[in-house]
Amino acid sequence: MEEKIINGRCLYTPKGAAREYAAVGCNFYRGCPYQCRYCYNRNGMTAAVMGLDHAVLENEFTSIKNRPKKYRDLTAEEYAFLRFQQEVFKWQDYLRKTGIFFSFSTDPLCPDAFSLTWLCVRHATKEYGIPVKILTKNADFSAQQMLWLDMVPLERRQLIAFGFTLTGRDDWEPFASKNIERIRLMRVLHEMGYNTFASIEPIVDFDSSLSMIKKTIGFCDQYLIGLMSKPPKDLYQYGTGITFHANRFFRNVYHLQQAHHLNIYWKESVRRQEWFAGLSDYYYGDSEEDIVRPVSRDWSLFAKR
Repeated sequence: MEEKIINGRCLYTPKGAAREYAAVGCNFYRGCPYQCRYCYNRNGMTAAVMGLDHAVLENEFTSIKNRPKKYRDLTAEEYAFLRFQQEVFKWQDYLRKTGIFFSFSTDPLCPDAFSLTWLCVRHATKEYGIPVKILTKNADFSAQQMLWLDMVPLERRQLIAFGFTLTGRDDWEPFASKNIERIRLMRVLHEMGYNTFASIEPIVDFDSSLSMIKKTIGFCDQYLIGLMSKPPKDLYQYGTGITFHANRFFRNVYHLQQAHHLNIYWKESVRRQEWFAGLSDYYYGDSEEDIVRPVSRDWSLFAKR
């Protein structure tokens, strides 16, 4: 499939590490209430704008004076949804192949963003059959929100994938739902017929990340595993002993993958490491037909291939 460059107000083509998650992303908000220690939005050059401790709609949607006159009576959320509808209509054929990812600039299911995100998910899947992926740390869904999920027809649930960031380190994610609560909700959603995936990224410590994989076997359809981009100096597992810890982690994940036929995607942050180059012989040095390989960047969570 030829990749198109989308540069809309809602939809866009991600770059760098974000592209490993999706070919098309959707951002409405910036800022996030969970304030995780490792968050790139809090620690980068744009932290003053992107690292807010709450989710706010982008100025594109809140600024009335910059809108066409016929849309100036709409609320910010209504206008954001209208722009989403317009862009989905324009790119619908391409989006059916790529899907849409929510979101790289906030948690799309945090309390402030949940309603608009779900409205867009419902529109894309129901009106156009476009698959969507949603990555969150929120496991505290209200009764009303669970009712929304329960009202989705069974056949359409296969177009929706819920992903949970799982580090196993609640101390690094002080205001998010506990990791064990995310795991419990992942199981519930999988049993409801939704696709599920886990972002084992960033790895804060290898033992905690391995524990997250073990605890989700049987109800997680894909794992994306990546290192921390700028680990603090006091994070001992990223020090001189990283090769030992990473080697042990890789071997354990490999054996779990072979035993349970897990769909594992190793992100570029892992694949470019020298220690991974040697360990990858586990996958590619064996000619047995039943060996379980890592999945590629463009592996489809919906088609399972």
